[in-house]
Amino acid sequence: MTVEVDTSQGPVSGSAVRQLRFSKTMNGGNLAHVTGEAVALDLPGGKTLFALLVGTNGNADHASQAMWHLFRELDQDVIELWPEVPQINNPRIPTPVPMLVTFADQSVSASVKRLDPEDFEPVLGSGVVLKRITIARTTAPVTKEIGDLLDWLSTHPEPSLSPGHDQRDFSLPATLKHGAFRQGTTK
Repeated sequence: MTVEVDTSQGPVSGSAVRQLRFSKTMNGGNLAHVTGEAVALDLPGGKTLFALLVGTNGNADHASQAMWHLFRELDQDVIELWPEVPQINNPRIPTPVPMLVTFADQSVSASVKRLDPEDFEPVLGSGVVLKRITIARTTAPVTKEIGDLLDWLSTHPEPSLSPGHDQRDFSLPATLKHGAFRQGTTK
């Protein structure tokens, strides 16, 4: 996955390589598994944009099932997810765009902030605009860098970004899990 952003200091981009594996279920269906991490994109001003492994609706299967359906139905080596959202015949995938977040303080997991793909400026500053998100087939190795950026990140099964939150707390830090940033065997 590659994310491109325009900033007042010029365009920036970041990418992450993920591995999708497929298996058959007992009833003959297909099941996709992902190993990899979120895209981390350093922006001017010290902020980092993360394109997560979960969908904009919080769907935890986004990086595996949604991407598998896109590649299977569209049969293309490069698929644009933003600004042109691909049209597929699968009602379980309302939008293929990943959830986009940043942190008020990257060392504090509970300071996560959801970003609106249409309007980055209130959180990321003037002139910061999402330009493009694509996914592509590749034979490159899975990237393993996000653990260096987020030292609080643990392995799966993982806690929420707000450990010890109240059961009635449905805020983003309480509902977002570490697996939104990394899945499978990565650093």
